[in-house]
Amino acid sequence: MLLCAECTGGVLGVPFRADPTPRPAGLPQVFAATAYDGPARAALIAFKERGRLALAGPLGAALAGVVAGMRADFVVAVPSSRAARRERGYDHMSLLAKQVAALTGVPIATGLGQHRRVADQSGLDSAGRARNITGSMRYAARRGCQPNGRVVLLDDIVTSGATLLEATRALRAAGIEVSAAAVVAATQRRFQDRAPSPFPPVRDSLGP
Repeated sequence: MLLCAECTGGVLGVPFRADPTPRPAGLPQVFAATAYDGPARAALIAFKERGRLALAGPLGAALAGVVAGMRADFVVAVPSSRAARRERGYDHMSLLAKQVAALTGVPIATGLGQHRRVADQSGLDSAGRARNITGSMRYAARRGCQPNGRVVLLDDIVTSGATLLEATRALRAAGIEVSAAAVVAATQRRFQDRAPSPFPPVRDSLGP
């Protein structure tokens, strides 16, 4: 097992509504698998920053559990910055999106990317995150299919909602409407409540 039973339970939670507080205007509804603490936080840091790529399995399953009950025709992964991809050597959200597609059968629409440099969001407050990320993404139809119907955004963590809002703006500018966003974890000080969503968790693909 990649994660012990207790840690797996901490990552594969019951999906819940996780809109940031305050909720940015224009942000679609956000749903999360778990809070960003304990095993989920440790697993996400190990996956993103320490090259533990095998954790794409359980983390992808957690994200798939959020998407599974949604009425989704396509999923679109929020892109990493070019600098982050170079430093890590991989795009962590692309790996999670492939897990989601495999577990739910919902296809991935590619083409969303960053077209200008942004700073690391982790050290910024809400206003700083918004200034840093706004206008940084673009959807290039030539790089992938033009999704239609219900599009769900995928990301690993929601804090202020600035990144999800910018991804939504870029897709809307290309004529693509976003119906909801799904994340692995939400920072606890941000989400408004933990009222469960109607989306059932996916609990397979947790093996080695």
